[in-house]
Amino acid sequence: MRFSFLTFFFISCALFVSAQEFNAQVKINTPKLQTADPAVFKTLEKAIVQLVNETAWTDDEYEQHERISTNITINITKENSATSFEATILIQASRPVFNTNQETQLLSMQDQYVSFTYEHYQPMEFAANTFTNNMTSIVAFYCNVILGMDYDSYSPNGGSQYFQKAQDIFSNIPPNIINADDGWSSVKGNNRNRYWLLENILSPRVTPMRRAIYDYHLRGLDRMTEDIAGARTSIANAITKVSQVNRAYPNSMIVQLFGIAKGDEILQIFIKSDPATRKKIYEAMIKIDATNASKYDPLR
Repeated sequence: MRFSFLTFFFISCALFVSAQEFNAQVKINTPKLQTADPAVFKTLEKAIVQLVNETAWTDDEYEQHERISTNITINITKENSATSFEATILIQASRPVFNTNQETQLLSMQDQYVSFTYEHYQPMEFAANTFTNNMTSIVAFYCNVILGMDYDSYSPNGGSQYFQKAQDIFSNIPPNIINADDGWSSVKGNNRNRYWLLENILSPRVTPMRRAIYDYHLRGLDRMTEDIAGARTSIANAITKVSQVNRAYPNSMIVQLFGIAKGDEILQIFIKSDPATRKKIYEAMIKIDATNASKYDPLR
């Protein structure tokens, strides 16, 4: 009996560990607290870490080195009460590059519109098709968006089920929460919020970009150690697809996020390419990442 129990225990532990898709760290900054107990935010940090790292978001097994590195930085900008807050959240996620000890950024997004309530020791547990609280829904939403991007990077349109799960989370947000949190709104947030991130991802105009994510990562970065020329060609083709999306969907959020996440990396990949390739990448990137166009001057 004891052997059977121990066997079951260790198998259960192994399954629990293998279900971890993320290696997340969370930091909450509280520069202007007036009434809330600072200890509340230490508890919230731990609760979000547990939510991200200990929830089984997929049915797949992740080895330790395969996990998605994720940093969540929350800046409290306003106290409405001792338990009600407004904040911004910086979400950064990176996945490993095959056959290297390096990582490549999948997403770097500054969410400017976050409203939430939280009480000391309040549990944060995600349940599909159920709304528990806004912070849990926001974190779960981003986890599924990141997983969708990660799976897209390993197979064409491989992340579709996770983008659908993000859509399901959005669909379960109560109207009063949408009215209170501009991040979920289709008419607020200057087209730069959670609603528009999901709209961009699911838009038919963005379909070529999802294939570009696969070309860029699995056919590009992951082959760098074995075929640099072929890998660069795949990455260049991916950038061409992103350019097509930029023309079809001008000023789209998802294209701008690509530039933010990949701009520095692209510069390093192509800085030693032949002049014709450098010029092609330069002309594409100054449109994809127009705000940072001067960054690409070395490719001219």
